[in-house]
Amino acid sequence: MTVAVAARVKPTPGARISLAISSLPDGSALDRFFARHKRLVNTPFAQWLLERSREQLRVDFRRSLAFAQSADRVAGRVGDEHLRALALRAAANALSVGGNNQGAVDLHAQAIAAFERVGDGPELARTLSACVQPLLLLGRYDEALATAERARQIFSSQGDELRLARLDNAIGNLLHRQDRFAEAMACYERLTAQMANPSAPIGGTTLIDVELVVRESTTVGPVMKDNGQK
Repeated sequence: MTVAVAARVKPTPGARISLAISSLPDGSALDRFFARHKRLVNTPFAQWLLERSREQLRVDFRRSLAFAQSADRVAGRVGDEHLRALALRAAANALSVGGNNQGAVDLHAQAIAAFERVGDGPELARTLSACVQPLLLLGRYDEALATAERARQIFSSQGDELRLARLDNAIGNLLHRQDRFAEAMACYERLTAQMANPSAPIGGTTLIDVELVVRESTTVGPVMKDNGQK
């Protein structure tokens, strides 16, 4: 009887680096790793790390965070503030997925300040928009609305209809939680109009979903508010 033996697959250099980085226990170990492997301290490698972080975000937020933190270390060593801002936002997104909303807000704030310094309006707006959800989950509604409004102004000036629609969805949900139904309705109506445009679909959302929320805002919402006043 012949037993087939599966050939051992040799890991690629990228896979070995990914495994090494994701298994480091803390920031000090990360610093020692890059001190030993100076050839990895360059902009293309930091960009590669950011791509790995994005790939892992919905798969394993801890690995996503490790890659983002590594990109931050590399960006800091090469003196690239723009790249470091991208890494900070990636780390914030990983923390947000992992449920650490305060940590996410703190890192988003650092990324926002960095994008302001380098004058990158589009990335600033995307970071402001990403910060809305963790602020909302922390119950910091006024800050979430102010942050969303800053993002809205930039997206509007750029004509970025897709991100405006996503932002309207987030703001509408926020206002709905506060029983501010008329304002939420305005957001949902803008979102409904955007959803009617097939050239700019919003992932995971359908026009039927939006219409249901709009109906809820105009019927259930005011009733809930009236009951609370009686």
